[in-house]
Amino acid sequence: MDFIYKFAEQMANLFDGVGAVIFLTIVLGRKENFKRSGLFYLLCAVFAGMLGFLPFLFEDAVVQIVVIMSLDLCFSILFLNRRFGSKLFFAAFYNMILLFTNFFVIYGFVWLLQTDIETLCREGTPLRVMTIVINKVMIVGILIFAIMIKRRKLFEYQEWLSALFMYVGILITGSVLTNITKTGHLDVGEEAQLICIAIGLLAVSIAISICIYKLNRQNYYRTENKILNMRIQGEMNMLGKIEEMYNDNQILQHDLKRYLTVVQGMLYSGETEQAIQYLESVSESRFSQAQIYFTNSSVVNAVLNDKAEICRKNGISYEAEITGEVPEQGQIEIGMILSNLIDNAIEAEMKEAEQNRKIEIGVFKHKGMFMIRVENYIEKSVLEQNPQLMTEKKDSKKHGIGIKSVRKTVKELNGTYLCEEVGHIFFTTILLPG
Repeated sequence: MDFIYKFAEQMANLFDGVGAVIFLTIVLGRKENFKRSGLFYLLCAVFAGMLGFLPFLFEDAVVQIVVIMSLDLCFSILFLNRRFGSKLFFAAFYNMILLFTNFFVIYGFVWLLQTDIETLCREGTPLRVMTIVINKVMIVGILIFAIMIKRRKLFEYQEWLSALFMYVGILITGSVLTNITKTGHLDVGEEAQLICIAIGLLAVSIAISICIYKLNRQNYYRTENKILNMRIQGEMNMLGKIEEMYNDNQILQHDLKRYLTVVQGMLYSGETEQAIQYLESVSESRFSQAQIYFTNSSVVNAVLNDKAEICRKNGISYEAEITGEVPEQGQIEIGMILSNLIDNAIEAEMKEAEQNRKIEIGVFKHKGMFMIRVENYIEKSVLEQNPQLMTEKKDSKKHGIGIKSVRKTVKELNGTYLCEEVGHIFFTTILLPG
């Protein structure tokens, strides 16, 4: 058993080194020239081994910490992205987690088991092994939750609760086993069984962490696919509109000679008023062309042009003024915000008389802020009758989601949502960091 206890101590140090390499790689990201290099994994193994064993050649705890921080920074500078300040912060954060969990587990067990620190830290005992295992389970849990917080937009609350309950269950099970180990009335076989169970608990916690990380990646790819699909759909819509305009122009060119011949005949006959009326009717019915809106975002393009077509079919005057670039980050969210706001405006205009139906949209930057402004005509005040903008439809559970979605998304983007009325115009303004 002495060999197993010494092996457990060495593996605990190696575990910390491997954890440092994995954590720093996840939060900082690999440099481009190492993203597809098999050499990177070999170098990771080398640095993990150095972090696991090199600092403990020195007896002084301060020297050990300096060596660990130096190796962490060296690894980050050579192979990972981000600025030096970020690398220093996350390296320090990881080592603070190690110190915190070690302190919490030891003093927690001192209180829970009513024992002393010397007993817990005495090498070559099952209690020491159980303490190490619980310590590493806590480290894994804290780090995976730190990663989840950093990427919180890709997780639903059910996933948070599931992960939390699983880790709490593992910690409770480990604490019960540790309490059993405290009795000391165990033969060699029972000690070996407890150690195997402890290792199993650690393996389960690692498996849970891997599953959570894989889930995070799947959610990330799902979001990316949604963005790509919207971009493709937007480009297909734009191509369809361009093709439709091209065909209309071809037909207009073909019919132009006939129109001019008719007007020419009217003028020769002295029917000037009839000629003017004919030209006006032809101009309104045949020479009006659909507007194509274009920004640096395919998602926003798809929304603007799709809603323009809906408005045209429903007799709603639709204008969009675009004077600023859409931020590269959060384009899918901005597209969803814009889509919901225009849908609400269209729904409101459908209740108005056709001659009053009007929607105006502004997309621009102002004083470092990205702004979306949607205006629509209202006959009566909306804010006086419905200040919370609740749906007026009977099935409120299936409707009224658009405004809630906009408010939630704007809050997640650290933006501001404003509504106001001036005369018969209802304004919705969204301010986002530019």
